Amino acid sequence: MYPTNRTVAVLGSTGTQGAWVIKALIASGKFDVRAVTRNPSPDKAQAVEKLGCKVVKGDLKDRASLEKAFEGCEAVFAVTLGGAPGDEVVQGRNITDAAKAKAAELVSYSSLPSAKKISGGKYVKLATHEDKADVEAYLKS
Repeated sequence: MYPTNRTVAVLGSTGTQGAWVIKALIASGKFDVRAVTRNPSPDKAQAVEKLGCKVVKGDLKDRASLEKAFEGCEAVFAVTLGGAPGDEVVQGRNITDAAKAKAAELVSYSSLPSAKKISGGKYVKLATHEDKADVEAYLKS
């Protein structure tokens, strides 16, 4: 079931992006996949496990839970969840800090560019774009 010693943690594993990343990683035959979800017991998480990966608990608002989920992972595929402005920044920083603490070599973050920046200041109220761009900058620092 787990073909390698190279492990990738996938956040958003019960959503569309995460599920497709899991399927692609498993199909490659090059990685063990660790699906990270807030609640590993619902039907969605069990369906992900049936794809051939291990499902573990991890909450984007709880850095310690992410550190535990990332233990021994070579890479992390990360998505953040929308909400109030600033929520994604907190989540993204937790992901980044946990991945660094566990020495993950790569973090692939599903981001968006700053709408304010690419529009020359025309679009300034797209919080999701700005939050994701802030996380991307933090990740690169």
